[in-house]
Amino acid sequence: MQPKYCRVKTWSAATEQKFDREKKQSRLAGSVDVLALGVLLMLFVMGGGYLYSVNQTAVHGYQVRSLEKELHALQQENTELAIREADLRSLHRIEASTSELRMQKAEATIYLEARREQDPLVLRDISSRFSVR
Repeated sequence: MQPKYCRVKTWSAATEQKFDREKKQSRLAGSVDVLALGVLLMLFVMGGGYLYSVNQTAVHGYQVRSLEKELHALQQENTELAIREADLRSLHRIEASTSELRMQKAEATIYLEARREQDPLVLRDISSRFSVR
């Protein structure tokens, strides 16, 4: 049995245009895929950078808060030490602890005057100039 009609495809101008159009579309589809991949990659990198930035900001905020707490504690300690120093330097406290400090009350005050003459340093008693009470 022989086929009735056998169609032979010929290469025509229309077929060539169709082939060129399909070729351009496949190239365009490939470039769109590369572009989409590039955009996704760029979004991924930008998202990672954003997360890193937010994390660093949080870490620095925590460090600043810790330092502020430490500063406040040191300021309080400084205030307490200043009060303690004032208490320890008070005249009443020193008078109360004279026996503990082995201090004695001065009987008479003697004032000395330094003069430069031929000797490098001459001291003499000038207490007679002042009234001793």
